[in-house]
Amino acid sequence: MNVELDPKTVHIINDTDSYKHCFEQLRKAKEVAVDTESDSLFVYYEKVCLIQISADGQSYVIDPLETGDLSTLNEIFADPSILKIFHAAEYDLMCLKRDFGFEFANLFDTMVAARMLGKKEFGLGPLLESEFGIHLDKRYQKANWGIRPLSREMLQYAVSDTRFLGELKDKLLQELQERGMLDMAKEDFERLCRIHAAPSEPHDPVWWKVTGGVELLPSEQAALQGLCEFRENEAQLRDLPPFKILSNNALVNIVLENPSTENSLRRLKGVGSAVVRRYGRTILDINKTWRRKKKIPQPVLTSRPANGILSRRERLKNWRKNAGLELDVPSDVILPRDILEKIAEIGPKNETELKDLMAEIPSRYQRFGKEILEVSMNESSDDVVETGTASEEPVMEDEH
Repeated sequence: MNVELDPKTVHIINDTDSYKHCFEQLRKAKEVAVDTESDSLFVYYEKVCLIQISADGQSYVIDPLETGDLSTLNEIFADPSILKIFHAAEYDLMCLKRDFGFEFANLFDTMVAARMLGKKEFGLGPLLESEFGIHLDKRYQKANWGIRPLSREMLQYAVSDTRFLGELKDKLLQELQERGMLDMAKEDFERLCRIHAAPSEPHDPVWWKVTGGVELLPSEQAALQGLCEFRENEAQLRDLPPFKILSNNALVNIVLENPSTENSLRRLKGVGSAVVRRYGRTILDINKTWRRKKKIPQPVLTSRPANGILSRRERLKNWRKNAGLELDVPSDVILPRDILEKIAEIGPKNETELKDLMAEIPSRYQRFGKEILEVSMNESSDDVVETGTASEEPVMEDEH
């Protein structure tokens, strides 16, 4: 279902006057449900194209591309007396911080809450269907939100993503309280508020970020670097995401197969006639000339952790997995990955040291601290003591 655009309850905000009225109403609210829509699948520099906010039975679809200055929204987002409800807040927060410099306090994330409760389906659509029998039409999930004017159906879709968040929050909040998980959830909500803004420069065209790049021969890595730089420049010039110029798979296929003609290039998976017509000769030239390059960017090398750290990390992961199974929740609900890594690296020797490492998640420390400390310190005869120099490994990033 999509929410009807009743002008009594749904307000399209696309000028200064309508925004002023919207802000005055939102400033009175005790809680606001928030979502955003961006255009990352269609442009080189993505941007927030809509901000949807529902509060007190009213929904506001704010158009940042037409409204102008939205800086006063920070008074709402940063106000600890107003609860901000999101679903899967991380990406929205990163984009809102990047584009507008907003700060956030007092947040409730319905996806985080659902995972903490061990729900097997925690997407917004499945949650609303299982909890309330509401079926959301998700056909516009990957739509181009940068186009104007937006269709009526797109606006209905946008409103539906916040219209029911308040009711969902109430349901999940009650369950968290009943299961004694609310304090842990609040820790994750507070950590989300502190998340960093998304980078303003969206892409880093280096060969090792392409899946399969590290397995290539040096000459092939050089050719891949040349193609990455070409793709990035072309994407920026045409204002397109890089994958719409050439996919990562296509780049790797080109350097592996090393085609010498446009016909052989055309036959490669992920390339095709349209790419060859536009870029064929350029791709062949880059693939050929860059293979002779002696110096290309290299990944940062980091020391391999000592065997004691690796053993401690493995023990903590195994304990976390088992604790998650006991509570029927994902393992990172028990102990967030970044804090697990800190504990593994430092190797706390007593409760005070562990408490400092878990300062951001005090309820987890109270609940699991003794077990974590015991697991962390429980070195067995199977643990290998590090005696030599650590080897070096490149820092890799997952392909997105």
